[in-house]
Amino acid sequence: MNTIGKEIEMRFGRIKPNIPQNIYNDTLMIPKKTFGKYIRNESQPRLDELERIAKWLNKNPKDLF
Repeated sequence: MNTIGKEIEMRFGRIKPNIPQNIYNDTLMIPKKTFGKYIRNESQPRLDELERIAKWLNKNPKDLF
């Protein structure tokens, strides 16, 4: 599990949280399927996406590398 996955698990207590669709659309601006790939480390987010994810998790983007 990558750092994004670990942070999600720490925040929600599990790796597959029930995140409302509006979070994907309005806050993260990342499709749910794509975000799942980031959590499973099947793909890496672009810098702008990483910044939005870090802000949502209240982390520094460098902490998610």
